[in-house]
Amino acid sequence: GNEGPGPIDTLEEILERNEEWAAAQDPAFLRGLVPAQRPSYMWLGCSDSRIPPNKVLGVGPGEVFVHRDIANVVHWSDVSSMAVLEYAVASFGGEACRGVWALWVRGGEGSNGGSSAWAD
Repeated sequence: GNEGPGPIDTLEEILERNEEWAAAQDPAFLRGLVPAQRPSYMWLGCSDSRIPPNKVLGVGPGEVFVHRDIANVVHWSDVSSMAVLEYAVASFGGEACRGVWALWVRGGEGSNGGSSAWAD
C-alpha cells in the first residue's frame, strides 16, 4: 500500500509537508545525522519512486549510500554513476578494499575521471 498522505498537487504542498516532517522530528535524531556518513553498504537501484531504499532494506538514514538511476543501469560511460562509485570507494571503501580502489587509481596518477568529468 501507499504509506503517504496522498498525491501532491503543488510545489507549495511539497514544501508544507517537508516543514511538517521537520517539525515532527526529534532534534536529537536530526543532530545524529550531522556527523559524516559512514555507511557499510551502497545501494545501486532504480529511480522508481515506489521503491524507497531505506524502507526496502529496513535501515535508517545514513546506513546505506544510495545511487538511483533509470532501470538500474550502471555503465562506464555514465559520468554520474562513475562519480558516485568513485566517491563511495574513496570515502567509504578505500581503506578496506584496495582491489576496488585500484580500479579507480591508475598507476598512482589519480582518478579515472568519473567525478571530475561529472563536475566539469
